[in-house]
Parts: sequence; structure tokens; C-alpha cells
Amino acid sequence: MTDPNRLARSASNLETELRNWRNTFESWITSQRSYIQALTGWLLRCVRSEPDDVSKSPCSPHRSSSTHPLFGLIVQWSRRLDAVREKAVLDGMDFFAAGMGSLYAHQLRQDSRPNSYVPKQSGENMELVEVGHVEEEAMAPEKLAEVAIKVLCAGMSVAISSLADFAFDSAEAYSEVVKQWENVKGQKDNSSETRT
Repeated sequence: MTDPNRLARSASNLETELRNWRNTFESWITSQRSYIQALTGWLLRCVRSEPDDVSKSPCSPHRSSSTHPLFGLIVQWSRRLDAVREKAVLDGMDFFAAGMGSLYAHQLRQDSRPNSYVPKQSGENMELVEVGHVEEEAMAPEKLAEVAIKVLCAGMSVAISSLADFAFDSAEAYSEVVKQWENVKGQKDNSSETRT
């Protein structure tokens, strides 16, 4: 694509989509944290309101301890979620969006130049020259397309690698919580078999 205006529109559209993606990702993380906080609050109320006969309570411990194993699991899940940092992902998406925005801004500057400037070919770049001084360098459409591809690739690399790191850390944290739950379930099943 060598039409500078079409390239600028595409860059602007991609910037808008990236900013939306970033905001949606941030909202999703906030929702996950809110969900686990609400769940923790519910569990705390449940544990505090246990009747004297704990064996009849749905939150009653299955062990001799005074807290339900689920409480420890949810606290662990909350800690893991707080430990996973999304800042690198948000920064990566911002970097990508800013790169796309810079291409659009560059084209806007080119389009807003007064007609008194005369294009002058110099090698593969084109310069706009006014009598007595040199203005900001204008790129030939092919050069602009080449720069756009580099900006796209660099931005995508940063955004996707930060997302991959985040996904790996999140999956690892989730896996640890699942293992902990399986251990709790295994202990519960073992104590049930011992009683029978």
C-alpha cells in the first residue's frame, strides 16, 4: 500500500482499535480483581456467620482447623492475581498505538503544508523546500510504506510479547491454584474414606 492517505487512515483505524483493545484488557483485569475481592468478602461473611454446630454449615471446615480450605484457596488466588502485573501489556499496547498514531500524525502534517512548498527529489527521499530554509523532510510514498511496516512490526512485537509473558505468568499462577485445590480435595476425600 503506497497511497499515503490510505496508509494514514489504516494507521488511524488500527490506533483506535489498539486503544480500545488496551482499555478492554484493563477493564477485564479490573473485573477479575473485583470478582475475587467480592468472592473473598462473601467467604469471610460466611465464615464469620457460621453457627455453633459447624457440621451443618455449608462453609464448615472438613478438617479440625477453624477455617474452610476454600478460604485459603481464594486468598491464594487473590494473591496470585495481584502478583500478575498487567503494566507491561498496557505499556506494550500503548507503544503500538502510539506508533500507529505517529504515522497518521505525520501524514496530517504533510497534508497541511502550504502549497508554496516545492517538492525537490534527493535520492530516495523527497524534501519540501521553501526559499531560504528547509522544511521537515517529506517521505516518498514507498519510503513511508516501508517505515509503516517497520513501525507495525516493532509495535506488534512489543505488544504480543508482553501479552505472551502475561499469559504465561497467569497460566502458571492459575495452575498453582488448581494444584492447591486438588490437594485440598484429595485431603478431603482421604479423610472421608478414613471415616467410613
